[in-house]
Amino acid sequence: MLVCTNVVLMATASAPSPISPLYRERWGLSVTMLTVIFAVYAVGLLGALLTDGSLSDYLSSRRVLVAALLVAAAGTAVFWTADGVVSLVIALVVQSIATGGLAAGLVEFSPKQRP
Repeated sequence: MLVCTNVVLMATASAPSPISPLYRERWGLSVTMLTVIFAVYAVGLLGALLTDGSLSDYLSSRRVLVAALLVAAAGTAVFWTADGVVSLVIALVVQSIATGGLAAGLVEFSPKQRP
C-alpha cells in the first residue's frame, strides 16, 4: 500500500512538467515566467516539509498519508481545469503540500536502526 501511495503521489506531482511547453504555448508565457511558476513548487515543498513532519507526529503518519492523497487529487483536478498562471500556481502549491505530506508519512516507516 505504501509503495502504491508513493508511486501515485510522485506521478501526480511530476505530471505537469512534461506538458509545460503546452502551457507556454497556450497562454503565451515566457520561459522565465514558466521557471518562476515551477519554482513555486520548490518553495511550497520546503514549507510543507518543515510543517508536515510535526503534523505527522501529532496526528499519525497514516492520517497524513491519506490527507496527502486527497490533497494530491485536488491538485490534479486544479491542473485539469487550469486556465492561466494563477490556477497553475495554485495547483503547484497544492501538489507541493501533498508531496510534503508523503515525505512526512514515509519517515515514520523508516527502519529504526537506520533513520
